[in-house]
Amino acid sequence: MTAGERWGEWGHRHRPLSHLVGLVVYLIVLGVLNLVANAYPDSIWHGLIGFLNATVWVVVVLSVINLFADLVLDLPFPTNLPGPLLRAVAATATAWYVVQLLFEIDRLFGLGIFLALAPLAVLLYAAVFLLVLVGESIRLFKGERRAG
Repeated sequence: MTAGERWGEWGHRHRPLSHLVGLVVYLIVLGVLNLVANAYPDSIWHGLIGFLNATVWVVVVLSVINLFADLVLDLPFPTNLPGPLLRAVAATATAWYVVQLLFEIDRLFGLGIFLALAPLAVLLYAAVFLLVLVGESIRLFKGERRAG
């Protein structure tokens, strides 16, 4: 077994753990940002921290969906078939969150860049959903053909 194969196996087995570690790191960074925002209550960053606080539940839900998708994809065929759908939903929700964050930054700083592209957001969500669904389905069936 080569080093690359060992790393790939380790990464595949520990992917659910990385989602939880990422969530904990996000919550710690958000806590530190809250402390900094309290020190400077009149800054524009306070609005951004407020947005992150208001949407922390979205990050928690995204982590849970990704964790559940990883666990489902590790199940044997055919019980792993909902995995690509879960992964596509998680990717679309992540794209939605990033777009909302960009809209908030645009609003706070008065840039006028991202809000002008708001009508295209729905196309982005649909494209992300379809690309991830098709890609994960191909990866799933390719892996099943190789294993079976």
